[in-house]
This record gives sequence, C-alpha cells and structure tokens, in this order.
Amino acid sequence: KGVRQYFLLRANNIHISFKDNMIIFMAGMSLVFTPGGIGEIIKSKFFQDNHNVTIKDTMPIVIMEKFHEFLAYIIIIGIAIIFYNFLISQIALILGVSITTIIFINLRYEKTMKILRRYLMKIKFIRKKIENEEGFRKTFFKLTSLKNMFGGWVITTTSIFFELLAIYTIFISFDFYLNFLLVSQVTLTSLLLGYISFLPNGVGVTDGSFIGLLTQNGITISMATALVLTIRFIGLWFKTGIGFLALKKLSKI
Repeated sequence: KGVRQYFLLRANNIHISFKDNMIIFMAGMSLVFTPGGIGEIIKSKFFQDNHNVTIKDTMPIVIMEKFHEFLAYIIIIGIAIIFYNFLISQIALILGVSITTIIFINLRYEKTMKILRRYLMKIKFIRKKIENEEGFRKTFFKLTSLKNMFGGWVITTTSIFFELLAIYTIFISFDFYLNFLLVSQVTLTSLLLGYISFLPNGVGVTDGSFIGLLTQNGITISMATALVLTIRFIGLWFKTGIGFLALKKLSKI
C-alpha cells in the first residue's frame, strides 16, 4: 500500500524518494485504529513538515487511498458473492456500492466537492491549509482520472490479495482448511461493515460479523472468537507498532 501512496504522489507531480515515502506511510499506520482510518490524514502534516509539500496537495491523496481500499473490497466481495452468497455480504455490497458512488460523485464534481471541503474544514489543523478550493478540487480531478483510478485499483487489489493470503495462513495454523475465496469473502465483508460503521477500527461490528460468518461455516464460536482475535491483533496492533517505530524514525529526519 506504500507503493500506492508513491504512485498517487507521482500522479500529482509530487516527487520524494521511495524510502521517505515508505517512512511516512508507515508513520500514518500509528493512527490506523481511528474511525475509518481517517487519522491517517496526519500523513499530510508529515509531508508538509518534512518535505514542504502543502496539505492541499497531499490530503486528496490520503482520502483517495481510503477510497481505493473501499472500492477494492466491494469488487472482490461482488465476485466472491457469486460463489458464496451470504445475506450479510449482500447487505455490505449494497451499502458499499451506494456509499462509493456518493463518494466518487463528491470527489469528481465541483458542486459536490464543496460538501467534502466543508466537512474537512471542521478539522482544526486542516482549516487554514486548504483555503485554495480550486487547487484542492483540481487535485481530486487529476487523481480520479481513468488512468490513475485503474493504477490505484490494481495496486490496492494486489496488496489486499497478499493480506488475504496472510490471513489464510492463520486459518491453516488453526487447522481450518476453508476455501481461499470463502475466507476472502468472510474477511472483506466483515472489514467493509466495520468501515461503514465508522467506529474505531470497526470494533464490535467487524469482530461480530466475522465471528458470525465463521460460525455459519461450521466453526465453533469459541474457535471463531480465538481466530478473529488473532487476526485482529496482528492486523491492528502490529501495524500500530510499526507506525510508532516509523514516527520515531521520522522525528530524526
């Protein structure tokens, strides 16, 4: 996903080294537990402080990263639902498509862009940094071009595949040999519902739906709980730990 950030930076004519890009990307993971991961907007402040890149130029990139994640989840769930058609996955897919459509319209068109900008202006450290509405809108317009959308989606989908592969190995370590596509469907449905809930890291919603779907597929509730807690611990606290290490490194640059 750090590669995706680097790709979007280049798409917006922002040129920093790949190493510095990765340090800032990992530092942003220190706030991955915030609702919808929105705390990762702090990366815009890191770009400004360490590379003199204005917040209005990088904030759209951080937002587009989340959009690509959301979009990739929906597409993968849409494919998997053909083979494993759970009601909760249908609900997640319908909600996801609706929200994604609304978000894309807000990012792409000038009139609706004002709604997003009005929301961002409520965040104190952002308020004074994005007064140039035209520049802010042009950045989003550039990032939502067909070329950049496709490139961002390919990179995001590839990174999610490797994440799902890692989760699949955890299932195997618990001696659960479910179909990889089923594991992907269960995992992404739960994560998408967590995103939609806008609770910190989807707490409760992601965990509950994850456990519920696993029990529907023959795993006892005690084993499903242990499995989900393991996956969530690695997915949340491991990333957060790396994030704080990167923050320490960033402070020395």
